[in-house]
Amino acid sequence: MAPKLRILLLLVVIPVWLPADQGHDHGPAIGEVGSVSFPVSCSPAAQKVFSRAVAMLHSFWYEEAARSFSSVADADPTCAMAWWGVAMSYYHPLWEPPTADALQKGVSAIRKSKALEAKTERERAYIAALGAFYEADPSLDYLSRNRTYSHAMERVYRSNPQDSEVLWWPLRRPQTRRTPISARPAPYWKRY
Repeated sequence: MAPKLRILLLLVVIPVWLPADQGHDHGPAIGEVGSVSFPVSCSPAAQKVFSRAVAMLHSFWYEEAARSFSSVADADPTCAMAWWGVAMSYYHPLWEPPTADALQKGVSAIRKSKALEAKTERERAYIAALGAFYEADPSLDYLSRNRTYSHAMERVYRSNPQDSEVLWWPLRRPQTRRTPISARPAPYWKRY
């Protein structure tokens, strides 16, 4: 086969072949999301799954995190933080605003969390802070809801400065962003 024909064939086949391989990417394996220490008043077995689910949140693996938090609620029906976790899995402050369906699922989860009456002040503070986002006046826009949540998390931080998990809240402060990342123009190198 002539070298020019081989090159032409490769130029045609490779662009078709490479995208086909992307269908095999199933996200990170369970062991690849890292580990988090986020102690809660759930049963010891539920605690282990809860911590893994928080690690999934930090890895932006929201759907799997929601499933894991739901399994925590099944394993320990008194664990209010399990439903907080489900609600957190519908809150994506770095991306676009939640859909109406996701917002409603988050509202439902945070209400279940509040109904269980968390056992510690720290847990009640986390639940109340996320409740500030989900139960805000429905007329508030997404940015205003984010600011409400951010101010509530600042209060959690001031009450728990030693809590390593609450130290992440400044990274979630969305009030400095006027638009979600997905609404911003693509960087130069992605436009061409």
